[in-house]
Amino acid sequence: MTNNKRSRNPLAAVAALITRWPVGRQLATAFALVLALSLLIGGFALYSMQQESQRTRALGEKWLASAGHVATLRESLIAMRDMEVKHARATDKSYHGEYEEKITASAKLVDQSLAALKPLLEGEQELGLMGKIESGWAGYRKAADQVVKLGRQGQQTDAADVSDGAASMAIEEALHPLGIFGTYVFDRAKEAVEVSDASFKRGAAVLGGLLAAALFVGSALAFFITRALMRQLGGEPARAAEVARAVAAGDLSSRIVLKTGDGSSLMASLDAMQRSLSDAVRKVRDGSEQVATASVQIAQGNSDLSSRTEQQASSLQQTAATMEELGTTVRHNADSARQADQLAKGAAAVASQGGTVVGEVVATMQG
Repeated sequence: MTNNKRSRNPLAAVAALITRWPVGRQLATAFALVLALSLLIGGFALYSMQQESQRTRALGEKWLASAGHVATLRESLIAMRDMEVKHARATDKSYHGEYEEKITASAKLVDQSLAALKPLLEGEQELGLMGKIESGWAGYRKAADQVVKLGRQGQQTDAADVSDGAASMAIEEALHPLGIFGTYVFDRAKEAVEVSDASFKRGAAVLGGLLAAALFVGSALAFFITRALMRQLGGEPARAAEVARAVAAGDLSSRIVLKTGDGSSLMASLDAMQRSLSDAVRKVRDGSEQVATASVQIAQGNSDLSSRTEQQASSLQQTAATMEELGTTVRHNADSARQADQLAKGAAAVASQGGTVVGEVVATMQG
């Protein structure tokens, strides 16, 4: 079950892994992912803009320009044909000069348009159509010159015949491939517009997907990282700083509100530290009171000991005096004892002598 849930929620698993990283690494990774997605979006947008620019340039520089040259060619050929027909049928030669000027101007525009159109062409089909247009133009130019020449010579009937015959066929040989080429140019321009539109829609879809992905990933990372950080903090950072400042100032009475089950956040650690410091302060206070009481008791004991010491010292002095008197007495007694001993020895000698005398008297008396 656990593995299946993890496999179904890869983003949650990745987020859980990221939230176990240090805060700096989490933020760096989140910013790196968002920047990478932004770079991808920007790169794709630049690529799409470049491609769109190329298509727009191709549409403007080739197909629209080609369409303009084709329109100028067609208009100039038709105008030249109109002047050429009028020149062939003009009975009043005073109009010939005006017609010839307009024919020359139209021919110049045709040459200029062909010269501007040719560098834009590429591929066998385009160049083949251009070849037919140039061939038809060359034939019509030759026929038109012949019509003008005959008209100047007053040969209006011959001029009209050439105009209705060779010139008419030549102008058709020029206008027909020009019409085909015009249709080809408009079709390519239409395709370019359709491709550009489809590319724009595709690019917009991809860009929208990338933006949605960036928004989703950025929001998910912001949600998970913010939730993990708030879980680690356990409250607002400002509140944690306020409690820390109060503790540093010696105020241990700040009330810290913790979420249910929060035992590892910064706020929980601050609460534990504050309670531990309160207990330590209370124990120190109790110990100080005990020390103060013991100090008083020790002071009293020292006073008693001093008094007893003084008494003992006085007793010792008295004892020393008594011992000194006793020593003197002992010394006197010793001297007396020696004198008594000598007296005893003298008495013994006297007694001995007396005994002898008494014995002798007794013996004498008995005898």
